[in-house]
Amino acid sequence: MSHFVETDDGWVNLDHVLKVERAKVGERLLFLDRAGEIVAKLDSRGIDANELLAPVMPAAPGTAAVCIWVATDEGRPEEKDVIVTERAVIGWRFGYHEYPTPVLCEPWTPGEHVLLRQPDDSLVIADDCTFASVEDAKAGLLAHAQRRWDEQRVDAKAPRK
Repeated sequence: MSHFVETDDGWVNLDHVLKVERAKVGERLLFLDRAGEIVAKLDSRGIDANELLAPVMPAAPGTAAVCIWVATDEGRPEEKDVIVTERAVIGWRFGYHEYPTPVLCEPWTPGEHVLLRQPDDSLVIADDCTFASVEDAKAGLLAHAQRRWDEQRVDAKAPRK
């Protein structure tokens, strides 16, 4: 499976890149071919280069993730604020994590939880938190979001020393 990376100069197939190095000046990554020529540059501010360049292996056909996001924009989260979608997993990224991370066909929303369905229909988040069902996951993640919302309000009201 070819691994493409979007750079400042367009998409680059990493099969044609021998080495990626940091520019001597500035925050740029330089993509070099076998001849040592620069084929692309990328402004690396805010980018985890190790994660970006980590190898990706294709996922088995039909692999899907259940994505759960709890909206917290309008006050304390409630059940109606829990959004559940299912997305195709197209690959697995082998970065510096202890486990491969799923590559989804659409980008993750910040704060979104990506759960993988197990053979017994339970769901697991990469940090080993397991839920018996989608309903259990929704309830657990909503409770977590509510605790965080409550803690932020208590911290904001605490007297400053």
